[in-house]
Amino acid sequence: MCNWEDICIGKNAVIPADVLRTTCEILQEVAKQRRTIAYGELIDLLKEKYVANIYISRYINRFTIGRILDEVNKQVANTTNPSIYPSSIVVTKDTGKPGDGFWEVQYGTQPPARVQQQNRVDALTKYQQAVFDVSKWSCNC
Repeated sequence: MCNWEDICIGKNAVIPADVLRTTCEILQEVAKQRRTIAYGELIDLLKEKYVANIYISRYINRFTIGRILDEVNKQVANTTNPSIYPSSIVVTKDTGKPGDGFWEVQYGTQPPARVQQQNRVDALTKYQQAVFDVSKWSCNC
């Protein structure tokens, strides 16, 4: 089970654990639909969920979404074996691929950072297929 905790993203900015849990839940739902989600769409869904809480919603943006996704990845990768990486289904609208930060992930059983540049297309398909198989999500967000 995931152990969600608040994360600091700046001197006075905190992303609450609930936002991380909600992000994980959104990604599970998207995975059940066997589709990807654009960064902007994910940000919009999170902002919509926390619209009543101005403190939280102002810290959900394109500058913080990578940190949020990294924490979700860590939690899920550490509770699944072999590790799955939910952020593989979060993609840029223009390319349909995850951001460069995805390929820097160094934790879990099959970290993306170990994938050579020429093998990324095939590896991404495998990462996404693992995420789409929600029965492997033993983290129970």
